[in-house]
Amino acid sequence: MLQNTVEKNLLFYPVHFFGTTQLSEKFSVGLGFTTPFGLGTEWDENWVGKYLAVETSLQTFTVTPIVSYKPVESLAISAGFVYSFANVLITRKNPLQPIFASDAFIHLEGDDMFAYGFNAGLMFKPTKCISIGASYHSEVTYEFEGTATSTGPDQVASSLPKGDITAELTTPQNIAGGIAVDLSSKLKLSADFQYVGWSSYDTLAVTFVETNVVSASPRMYEDSYIIRLGGAYKANDQLTVLGGIYYDNNPVSNEYLNPSLPESDRIGLSLGFEAHLFENLSIQGSYLFIRGQQLTIDNSHEAYTSGGSGFNGTYNTSANIFGLSFNLGL
Repeated sequence: MLQNTVEKNLLFYPVHFFGTTQLSEKFSVGLGFTTPFGLGTEWDENWVGKYLAVETSLQTFTVTPIVSYKPVESLAISAGFVYSFANVLITRKNPLQPIFASDAFIHLEGDDMFAYGFNAGLMFKPTKCISIGASYHSEVTYEFEGTATSTGPDQVASSLPKGDITAELTTPQNIAGGIAVDLSSKLKLSADFQYVGWSSYDTLAVTFVETNVVSASPRMYEDSYIIRLGGAYKANDQLTVLGGIYYDNNPVSNEYLNPSLPESDRIGLSLGFEAHLFENLSIQGSYLFIRGQQLTIDNSHEAYTSGGSGFNGTYNTSANIFGLSFNLGL
């Protein structure tokens, strides 16, 4: 059982931008820029799981133009095109024969600047106090191209993996539905359910172009879901206080959990505010604390030694996320 190994604390800076304008009573258009998927872990290069992961980083960015149509006052539907680009970095060590004093260090890096998808949504207000919404975000398939470099003893340098590489990653489709209810002129409560098609991530495969050798490892993610509850309280005309909680179900079975992304069931707790500074300018701030359930693995299929020993151990994860947005009405 692995104990007392600490992942390095990391900082990330996801950004977002949204703009909308109304063309007529029935049509509106919008544009969004977001970072919908991203992960990053970094461990000491000599830690016990160094043959599985040292540093892993994935960043995805999307630009989404959207058109919204309101056929009647109580219903709006929308559809959008998704253009996305992404980059990925994977580093780990590779065990060599016992006669060598050091390990090989494997560095894989690539990007895809042209990936595409689509989304759609609707908003229905059966009464003045109730809003019902639904959305669909398609899978996006990235065809990464990049380079592999390896360092190690001179005696084995020529046999280490290197050169141009390709890899494919398909991010999951998302289907969500929710409801918001105005309990009074000051208090709004909301709830939503999100289905996440994580089964699209079943294998991590890297192809070395020159030799056509494929290095593949199973990921075996399963479809999952997220449940959210939230509330907004309008303290006065200038200030609204926000709060929420969510549960994110673990998409990875225990035997395939990997230290590159140690998933678990997660609870998120959030607090926030919206303050109107001027007639056309407001500011939103938020804090989200994420706590992963402690997870103990005793049947791992992830081998971390040349003898095939399973990577059993106990994982604890947490994250602190701060958000700041400015809303400007033109």
